[in-house]
Amino acid sequence: MLGTRGTLWRAFPAVVSAVVLAASPPARAQDVRWIAPPGCAGDHALRTGIETLLGRPLAPADRIAVHAEVRQEGADRWVVELRSIEDGTVERTLAADGCDALLDATALVLAWRIDPEVALEEPTPAPSPRVAYDPASRLGAPDAPLAMPGGTVVSLGVGAAFVLDVGTLPAIAPGVIGEVVVRIDRLDLRVRGGWLSTQGARLVNDSVGAPPGVGVDVEWAGGSLAACGRPLDGDADRPGFAICGGVQVGALIARGVGVSDPGRAEAAMGALSLGAVMPWAPIDALDLEVGLELSVAMGAPGFEVAPFGVVWEPSPVAGRLTIGGHVDVR
Repeated sequence: MLGTRGTLWRAFPAVVSAVVLAASPPARAQDVRWIAPPGCAGDHALRTGIETLLGRPLAPADRIAVHAEVRQEGADRWVVELRSIEDGTVERTLAADGCDALLDATALVLAWRIDPEVALEEPTPAPSPRVAYDPASRLGAPDAPLAMPGGTVVSLGVGAAFVLDVGTLPAIAPGVIGEVVVRIDRLDLRVRGGWLSTQGARLVNDSVGAPPGVGVDVEWAGGSLAACGRPLDGDADRPGFAICGGVQVGALIARGVGVSDPGRAEAAMGALSLGAVMPWAPIDALDLEVGLELSVAMGAPGFEVAPFGVVWEPSPVAGRLTIGGHVDVR
């Protein structure tokens, strides 16, 4: 009997451990944290919101791996940055006019990551598009970007910029552009129209026997279509970064000078472009940016003044500096 009692005693810790484990609640995902100021909801509320959207409790396999860091930027503006636990990078930024609305929008985004189909089947109305605003679509706004199925955010903006061009015309040319920007998450589609001011080119080869001052004055007018990817979004604290590529189409408009019958000529001109943009958003509705663009002409038409021959031909490669901004309209 003593031997039997000793065996039971040695087995007692294992029995207790099994009972404790059996009575413990199922493991929950611990890779999501809601870090908010006092008075704002906590981790439990965020997890409850995610579970409500999924229609089930969070499971250990639901590895969200995000820290949601909340800050208040004004009486009616709350912002949350969703940071990766692995390297601390900001994966997404959301804004709303209250902490509760911000929590609802965050829960929707995280539930969608786990199961897009289930999250989209939420029976109750989703938060207003304003709440779901994501500065990843930086034109975003007081007025409501469009919330598309699957969490995609689309916004629309208009802008203008000052341009300084080297290579398109005979001399460094200032100009202006206007543009419409459609932003779909981290992709910008830009349609531009612009004008470069008149620059002159004069014959300097005395061998052709041209009188002094013979030449052409040339200006450029045209437009472009470009797509820009934004690997880094900016905000009021730091600028962002975007890479753009597209096509330019336009016309060179030349007028002869220094001859009795100067005349006028136009020539179509196309180019492929590649550039980089650094946007900065001091406030939600305004985006300021500086950009550099390199274009390679698909054919470079020249202009001549009879009977003296070619006066000027554009460079096959041109560069542009742009300084401007956008405001959102939707």
